[in-house]
Amino acid sequence: WNTCVQPMIEHVPWSALIFTFAVVVVQLGFMNLILSAIVDAASAARERDHQTRAEQARYTEKRMLEDWRRIYESMDTDHDGVVSFLEFKRGFEQEESIRHYLEGLDITNNDLDSIFDLLDTDGSGDLCFDELVNTMLKAQTQNKRIYMMTIKLQVSQLIRLVREQTDELLALRSHLCSGEEYGQRVSL
Repeated sequence: WNTCVQPMIEHVPWSALIFTFAVVVVQLGFMNLILSAIVDAASAARERDHQTRAEQARYTEKRMLEDWRRIYESMDTDHDGVVSFLEFKRGFEQEESIRHYLEGLDITNNDLDSIFDLLDTDGSGDLCFDELVNTMLKAQTQNKRIYMMTIKLQVSQLIRLVREQTDELLALRSHLCSGEEYGQRVSL
């Protein structure tokens, strides 16, 4: 460097700016290369971490599904493929895992009637595997924010349905009231 650049700078002093600029550009280029390698490595690690977490979530969900299948089978004492309220209550009283999970949700023995009715989505009076296990599995695995949003949407839908029913009842009432007035005028 000294042998080549120093004589040129002594001969043409302003060429020092050109050489300084060249050195800075080369250093910035090397730093950019190093930084891009670091960013690429971090991005790849993040992607691997994301995939690992997704695999772990699938494994955990599969394991929980197997656990709930075992619990469901132990609650179905008459082996008819459905769990009655008595079997559900007996399972709560005798199965530590069921009691522990439901007590973790602040559900006590006194709440079992209400919970059973909520889980019995088809209103049959019995819980099939899908009704019990899928609902419990969703409660265990879903993100609380998603779960709260789902509840909020369901409540909004219920409010809308109640309003529609109220409007229909008011319309029916006004129709009946107008018919009564007509009947009173005719009798006069």
